Amino acid sequence: MQSHLVKILEQFDLVTDEESISEISDGNINDTYLIDHVSSPGNQQKYVLQRINHKVFPKPSLVARNMKIVLDHIQQELKDRPFRFRGRVEFPFMVPTSTGEYAHEDKQGNFWRLLTFIENTKTFQQIESTHQARETGFALGMFHTLIKDINPQNLSDTLKGFHITPNYLKHFDNVIKKTSKNLKNLQVLTCIEFIEKRRELVCKLENGRKNHTLTLLPIHGDPKINNILFDADTELAVCMIDFDTVKPGLILYDIADCLRSSCNPAGEEAESPESACFDLDIMHTILQSYLETSENLMNDEDYAMLFDATRIMTLELGLRFFTDYLEGNVYFKTKTEDHNLRRALLQFCLCRSIESREAGFKSMIEDLRS
Repeated sequence: MQSHLVKILEQFDLVTDEESISEISDGNINDTYLIDHVSSPGNQQKYVLQRINHKVFPKPSLVARNMKIVLDHIQQELKDRPFRFRGRVEFPFMVPTSTGEYAHEDKQGNFWRLLTFIENTKTFQQIESTHQARETGFALGMFHTLIKDINPQNLSDTLKGFHITPNYLKHFDNVIKKTSKNLKNLQVLTCIEFIEKRRELVCKLENGRKNHTLTLLPIHGDPKINNILFDADTELAVCMIDFDTVKPGLILYDIADCLRSSCNPAGEEAESPESACFDLDIMHTILQSYLETSENLMNDEDYAMLFDATRIMTLELGLRFFTDYLEGNVYFKTKTEDHNLRRALLQFCLCRSIESREAGFKSMIEDLRS
């Protein structure tokens, strides 16, 4: 495979050897590689090479196009207003192929893209401190502020139905009718019962979208803490990464999903689903930092819907994990046959934890608005 990657890099006018290529295995969707050494004259830049998963993204060329639009817009924003944010702010550049394209299709039909590597940075898999929570809120607020003026019509919907929770429920209903999994398994029954009790919740966000009461803007789509680069020395947020799911959407998709993923200190891959717990102090820190950075992007209806939105995003991911388990693990990368089942159970436990903190959640929202 590494020799194949060397040939891929040649399409971007880069010359390297197999020993300089190492896999980055954090992602659930794409294949990602760090290019540590390039022998082109005078070129000391490291790169990140990614294979866009065309089974997940049916039109990978549009994924690359969206990324180009977003990163070009961000670079211009930073150039026009360089002192807009404190500290180090640095986003990657896309590297064109020798023919000027921003994705290369190989003979097997795989699409590849190349990005510059942001030096002296690191990522975290989950929130470990108040400082990280504050920086997470800052990173999302900064990103929303930088891209808010992009015309949503210029962005393609690269993943039809993404974050449209009723669609995931409909797909689940179709899958469960024909699954070969044992539906009498206790863990499977637990997931089914959890979903059934929350069917009425599923449509709330989309009803707000249809009624035009909730804010629609370009969004990141997957604002987890491991999609934020932190300066390796100061641990201040430098930028957000992974723009595959950038698209027009409800701003609540991003904010609620950020809270879902960040306010659970156990993380998304905890061995014990019961360890999932929603931390209100982390939530308060993230939201306070986000609101200080993002220039009042939320309206009154967004604030009123934020608690339910956070429940919905958590339910949605659990529903997606569970459905993928029932289908035979065809979407998310897994390590064991029941990996997605365990992931689903964890998200459902987290959703229960959010629901048990409703009063405190809503009280904090009011406090932050006052």
